[in-house]
Amino acid sequence: MTVTDSGRCTVPWTPGVGIQSIHERVEEIGGTLTIDTTPEGATVTADLPLVIAVAETPWS
Repeated sequence: MTVTDSGRCTVPWTPGVGIQSIHERVEEIGGTLTIDTTPEGATVTADLPLVIAVAETPWS
């Protein structure tokens, strides 16, 4: 998942509590969070694992 914001961003950028919480939650489920910032905006990308649940059957 990628979110891009074209608002102004200070460089160097310091993440706040919200981004830190997102980072922790993404890592808890085995994903990664990357943030790219420029004076013209920022892009936040969360690479999340895809888990497909398999229904249990009486014979499994």
